Amino acid sequence: MRKRRIFSSWISGREWGCCDSGGKLYANPLPLSGELGHTPVLGNERMCGCGAAGCVETLVSTRGLLQSYSAAHPESSADWASLAESIGRNGVEPWLARTLDSAAVVIAGALNTLGLQHVTVTGSLVDLPPPVMEHLTRVVLQGALWPASAV
Repeated sequence: MRKRRIFSSWISGREWGCCDSGGKLYANPLPLSGELGHTPVLGNERMCGCGAAGCVETLVSTRGLLQSYSAAHPESSADWASLAESIGRNGVEPWLARTLDSAAVVIAGALNTLGLQHVTVTGSLVDLPPPVMEHLTRVVLQGALWPASAV
């Protein structure tokens, strides 16, 4: 029986991205290591805790999402409940679509590089209204070489 290989992306704090194979960390014959959250996003000038500018985690982390929401809605309270309510009311706005697109490209790149077909996204991002995960899933599927399942 073939072991199930999964790319798991925990998006809410500062670190995200790991792989598992049959309940153990996935070992790839390629000498790869690092954090996917530190993949640079063109046009993103936010400083990251790692010292670089433009890391995707500065956009898609809870803090990054709230910063972007606050910039797009200066009249609103920049808290998670307000963000979720706004998404429920307005759907995925352009600022959020750009953020989700950036995360999806990184996830699809990891799937393609490692030859994985399954991705599980966990963390606070999945607590947002369904249009968020629907958008992320659609863009991951557009960029993945193999049809990813369980996004």
